[in-house]
Amino acid sequence: PIAAYRGKEIGVKRIAGASRSQLVIQLLAEAFLSVLMALMLGIVLAHFSLPLLNKLLGRSMPESDLYQWPVLAAYGSVLLIATILAGIYPAILIAYTKVNLSIKSKVLFTSSRSSVRNLLATIQFAIAVIFIVCLVVFVQQVKYIQTKDLGYSYEQVIKIPVDPRNYSKTDILKSGLKQVKGVTDVTHGYMEMGSVGNLFGIDYTAPDGQSKHISVNFENVATNYVQFFDMKITKGKNFTTANSDNQYLINETLAKQLGYDDPVGKPINLSSFPPGMIAGVVKDFNYNSLHSKIEPLIIGAINYVPQWNQQLYVKVATTDIFSTVQQLEATWKKLSGNETASWQFMDDHFKEIYKTEKQAGTMIAVIGGLSIAIACLGLLGLAAFIMARRTKEIGIRKVLGASVTSVAANLSKDFMRMVVIAFVLASPVAYWLCDSWLQNFAYRIDLHWWMFALAGGVTMFIAFMTVIFLAVKAGTANPVVSLRNE
Repeated sequence: PIAAYRGKEIGVKRIAGASRSQLVIQLLAEAFLSVLMALMLGIVLAHFSLPLLNKLLGRSMPESDLYQWPVLAAYGSVLLIATILAGIYPAILIAYTKVNLSIKSKVLFTSSRSSVRNLLATIQFAIAVIFIVCLVVFVQQVKYIQTKDLGYSYEQVIKIPVDPRNYSKTDILKSGLKQVKGVTDVTHGYMEMGSVGNLFGIDYTAPDGQSKHISVNFENVATNYVQFFDMKITKGKNFTTANSDNQYLINETLAKQLGYDDPVGKPINLSSFPPGMIAGVVKDFNYNSLHSKIEPLIIGAINYVPQWNQQLYVKVATTDIFSTVQQLEATWKKLSGNETASWQFMDDHFKEIYKTEKQAGTMIAVIGGLSIAIACLGLLGLAAFIMARRTKEIGIRKVLGASVTSVAANLSKDFMRMVVIAFVLASPVAYWLCDSWLQNFAYRIDLHWWMFALAGGVTMFIAFMTVIFLAVKAGTANPVVSLRNE
């Protein structure tokens, strides 16, 4: 917009003998210096903002990475491209304007040129709307997966992976940990909760009498596993302490796949293992992450395969947790042969599983905030340019009795219309992006109208607050001064 007010300067230079190429070079050099200063300021801000960004994302990128040669080459490319994009159009437009028009006209760019500026400002706000919608959806989805009922309770539960050297010591470790003050229960399992299951072949007899073989996820547990995690038995009963290796629990998904109305008591076994039977049906629970649907699962309590004792779970009381954890570490080190326990609370474990989603939300919040700020700067510059161009109009309106409110409203409505257009253009894109991302989750939220309305409202409010100051300032200006300047 500033370049549009250089008509007299350009006209005088043309009369003094400056060629068009010289004017283009001058204007490009000015654009280069402006972009260079902006780039240097951006690098300084990035240098001092990187520690905060590392903290938000849980990364450890050193500031020196900003000054490696590939990054420096990127800076050079940005400098060159931005200079060309920002300077070449106004430079050619101004340099090739007729001399008589340059001398007479205060504003070189006619209203036909404003469509380009309006388009760019609209695109900026459309991008801002997209980021706001994505941020709202990300926050809601992460909140949903962190609070969804998984079908079992893991409050105050500590997970301790067992080193292969100590698989055979599982019973000793469990017995020792139970003696620690503050420990209320201990159990063990084969697969890690929240991770991919372990596929095993099973043999069973179908309702039509045919022998069948399929592959399903398998979990091997202690007999108190179901009670420990407060799981629900919907049919049959839990493991008994005697001969539990020939009893199996299955989840509801596998029960449906087997085809029996009541599968309890029906023969089933792991392939190549002794024949067994179904003792009960466990209500479906999310043993994988919420990225995956619940798959068929068979649960055994086989106690003669040490390598299946890979995860210990310890439930602790809510009082004096620090002391309990210290005693757990000491007991584990003593019983495991001087090995340090790599323990972790289950709620922290699940937060880690969805860490990527949370980081993505943080990045969108940061980038979205920057995009809104950039859009507001663009809108502010556009508003200043348009109001300066309409100085005479504003003065005439004031002379004819227009109020400050009506003048401000008249000046602001065009910008509000621009934001509405940006919202209409951005909403389908935001919907597609969010819906595509949500497809990565088997359990996900629905996209609601209020998410888009919130983004539109926030953008509208920010745009209004950006231009209202200039609009009111223009409306309160002395019309005599405005008309005299024109």
